[in-house]
Amino acid sequence: MKSVSDLGDLAGKRVLIRCDLNVPLDGQTITDDGRIRASLPTLNQLRDGGAKIIVLAHLGRPKGQANPKYSLAPAAKRLSELLDTEVQLANDVVGESARSVVNGLSDGDVAMLENVRYEPGRSPRTTLNAALWQTDMPPSVMCSSRMVSASYTVSRRPCTTLRSGCRVRPASWSRPRSRCSSG
Repeated sequence: MKSVSDLGDLAGKRVLIRCDLNVPLDGQTITDDGRIRASLPTLNQLRDGGAKIIVLAHLGRPKGQANPKYSLAPAAKRLSELLDTEVQLANDVVGESARSVVNGLSDGDVAMLENVRYEPGRSPRTTLNAALWQTDMPPSVMCSSRMVSASYTVSRRPCTTLRSGCRVRPASWSRPRSRCSSG
């Protein structure tokens, strides 16, 4: 399994990263930001390399429908504070907002797509299939690299992340730990 360092020169390249940001909330207040903090080493390494970072995550179980209760807005706000830079949150995963936010990224910028579980057909028991990324995903969101920094979500069955994208180990891992396989 590759590490972030193995990706080579990331300056100007889009990197889609699946992070575990499923944090506990009291209303819109995060009560434990440990999962967000766990993503920081990888995100900082990507930023330092000049990548245009697109964060993909879920929160709760909205069952394929947008619900403000499960918005990633609190996570984006907290990540902005921890990175000391604005993290732009798209209002969707595959629509016009995602396209606009991603197209506006500069080297080292971070964007977050809204809760991936808002997407119809996306449930805790299904993987993000290749068709979503190849047909429904706007071409502007296609990336040079995909990686996973969500150790819990990729180490359980069924793997609910980008199965075909589990190719890069987060900077914070001392050794590969993903059980996620291609296909």
